[in-house]
Amino acid sequence: MIQDHITIENRHKDFIKKVTETEIIYALQDDNGFAVSYSNELEYEDGEPVQIICFWSDEARAKSCINDEWSHYKISSIP
Repeated sequence: MIQDHITIENRHKDFIKKVTETEIIYALQDDNGFAVSYSNELEYEDGEPVQIICFWSDEARAKSCINDEWSHYKISSIP
């Protein structure tokens, strides 16, 4: 389910504020690289969705996503 515009905008503002304060972002990483998802808005010329690397503004949010296909990923902090 795609979230409403207001929710997305508020999360974006919170993300920017937190990252500006801490100067750290968090991602999930394994031996092959960072966890990726697919864009709901962007696609390549062939119609395939664009892969995006997922980032979080705090470790707890990143940790909450370590499940299912990302269950083997570890949290990586990026200053």
